[in-house]
Amino acid sequence: MFCGVVVTSHGSEVSILNDVIRLRSWGTDRSHMLPRIAGRGWFVGTSDSCALRLQDPRAAPVHAQLTYERQRWWIREVGREHGVRQDGVRREEFTLTPGVEIGIGATTLIAESPQTIALREFCARMLGWECDPAVIDHALRAIRLAMTRRTALVLRGSGDLVPVAHALHRRTMGAEAPFIVCDRRRRTAAGSVRAPENHESGVVAFEAASGGSLCVRSSRLPRDFPLLLARLREPEPTVQLVVCLDRDDRGALLAGPVPIDVPSMRDRVRDVPRLVDAFAADAIAALGAPAGCLTRDELAWVARRSAKTLADIEKGTLRLVARKVAGSLGQAAALLGMAPVSLSRWLERREVRRCPMRAGGEPMPGIDAMSRPSPRVGVACASHAPRR
Repeated sequence: MFCGVVVTSHGSEVSILNDVIRLRSWGTDRSHMLPRIAGRGWFVGTSDSCALRLQDPRAAPVHAQLTYERQRWWIREVGREHGVRQDGVRREEFTLTPGVEIGIGATTLIAESPQTIALREFCARMLGWECDPAVIDHALRAIRLAMTRRTALVLRGSGDLVPVAHALHRRTMGAEAPFIVCDRRRRTAAGSVRAPENHESGVVAFEAASGGSLCVRSSRLPRDFPLLLARLREPEPTVQLVVCLDRDDRGALLAGPVPIDVPSMRDRVRDVPRLVDAFAADAIAALGAPAGCLTRDELAWVARRSAKTLADIEKGTLRLVARKVAGSLGQAAALLGMAPVSLSRWLERREVRRCPMRAGGEPMPGIDAMSRPSPRVGVACASHAPRR
């Protein structure tokens, strides 16, 4: 939906979602804000008289015109010999929708809305803040193409990429659209804050994902994969397919869409504190917790104990925030949709030895259960007591 349209269950485009506010040069951070003024609009070209001036020997002095009409921006060629391109295809004029690539001479501009700007920021988080901006733009192009449901979105990297796929889904299709995982090694289960809904059967997962996303791991395809493939190849697919590949899986390079390569955390050691802050903000928003409820010591704990992958950081921040807002370990587990014993063991494996505090220094009720045996949980946690 970030591409500027709502896609119905039949694949038709029905309405513009959010407004374009700026144009950004491909592979850079250079952008041009657009005013909301109806009228003749702006001229684009190399001339000093143009409101949007390009440094491009292949562009004309006055190449195109931007106008704001009927609550949206339009771009039109000025003179038939010049031409403008919409996603690589020449047009006389077209509407600027979020994410569309505008070709003028040798220049490519990307129309951006607040939603696509936020998505680009998340892609930078996922791929690395020091990553080449062109790599991020290629990722955005892949996401946008996948939104048409004519090609799959392919993620490749180490560790569990399903949480990354889920985060992209929320930022493009919205949290209300179904996100379904099809993993034959996991039992069929309803979704929770901790994990999305899973089905062992590909066909059942496809039906559940109608109007949303279906995520599969290439190493765990369902036993009825041929039937699932037939459904995905229907003329008007109702599901966006997301495929998670292992780092060493090069099959995607032989055919199909170019994968988005998610770098290993071993290559992003300096980014860990910033990543923890970003995922903590996501967890606080997801659970409705007070802003800044995690202390710097608690964020540092996540960086030390739960930062092997992006999924680990997301899991660690979500569980720690749940532990802060819940009154007990059992309530935190219920909030996450997991068993109390599982949460207790997860904390134990990470050697939680002190009682986290609420923002402001007030002890969190029930959190000291991590420092002593708890009959309610049924797991002896004495190993969490402070060493003397």
